[in-house]
Amino acid sequence: MTNFQLRSYRWIIPVFGALLFCRLVYAAPDPSFYFDTAANEIAPDSVFTVKILIDSEVPLNAYRLIVQYPKNLLTFERFDNSRSIIDVWQKQPPAPPFDDEIELVGGNLKPFTGRGGEIGAIIFKAVREGEVAFALPTAEAYIADGRGTLAESSSGSFALRIVGGAELLREDLAIDKTPPKLEVISLGDDPFNSEQKLLSVAVKDRESGVKETQVRSLKWFFWSELEVAGNTVAVDKNVWAINIRIIDNAGNLTAQVIYTWPAFFKNVLPVLAGLVLVLIGIFFFFRRRENRLA
Repeated sequence: MTNFQLRSYRWIIPVFGALLFCRLVYAAPDPSFYFDTAANEIAPDSVFTVKILIDSEVPLNAYRLIVQYPKNLLTFERFDNSRSIIDVWQKQPPAPPFDDEIELVGGNLKPFTGRGGEIGAIIFKAVREGEVAFALPTAEAYIADGRGTLAESSSGSFALRIVGGAELLREDLAIDKTPPKLEVISLGDDPFNSEQKLLSVAVKDRESGVKETQVRSLKWFFWSELEVAGNTVAVDKNVWAINIRIIDNAGNLTAQVIYTWPAFFKNVLPVLAGLVLVLIGIFFFFRRRENRLA
């Protein structure tokens, strides 16, 4: 190699080193999950809120967490998702019974970046004195890159004491007269099962949080029983009407019926037309009979 060639390649090393240095310095930190509550010491019979928060400089759109807590010291009161960054829950917002852990799985339609993003808030009641430890044995966050890439994330634990003589906390449910809001409704084919369709809904309640989603369907002429459902529900492909009911923690209700007219015209209308023809035939049969007897 000539001296000219050596001189031509000398600039590569410092430029490469500078790029590597910039990447190390300016690389976004990993997403971090952590807990937050109002006090570190509380009295027995206290009702208090534990928030699960996340900081991230990387855009995220899906999460899976398992929250561990001591069931012998605490009882689950309710789950508050009124300020959650999650729009679509894979499972119904959690409700008892639990063992000693609560699973939270869901995603957000708009990718999240920032500090203090609230995954959800869990309201507990302290039932006896003791050392309470909260942990996240599973804390997964997925990058909004179109590929569902699992982010390298960290999670913290949290501890508080339940002791006699400490502050007695009360969590009064805010007055909520506003019903939940159905933000997105989608009904499409199930790519894995041609005999059913998938109903997806995104709901929000900014005051007391969504408590329950109920769904029932109309396949022929009678409604099915109401069932508690998550944000994604499988329904028979021949269903032609679906009733969705959303209830918040204050008891407010939002209800909506969506229709799938192709299923109605394909399955129900021919039956109705057949019944009409039968009734017409019966009518003319008895009319002719009356004319003959007259």
